[in-house]
Amino acid sequence: MPVPVNTIGEPIGKEAATLSSFLGILAHDGILAPLTYHNWKHVPDKNKVVMYHIVKLKFDIATLDELLIMNSLAKKWKRWKSVLKKGAF
Repeated sequence: MPVPVNTIGEPIGKEAATLSSFLGILAHDGILAPLTYHNWKHVPDKNKVVMYHIVKLKFDIATLDELLIMNSLAKKWKRWKSVLKKGAF
């Protein structure tokens, strides 16, 4: 699925929302993005590479910067971890 981008390279349109939702699903995956790490920097790089490749298989993200995808995954992972901790304590 191609993802259109604006002039500064950010995804736009309905596809952007679909991409964002998909990234959230990946960030919630306990195998690929375990919550046992203190922060996103400690999640193994091999896991991050696998997640990026999964995104590339589903979306045509040739025009998107890998850093943009990884930063979005990091934010969604951090938010998910925070939601779970808030509910548990």
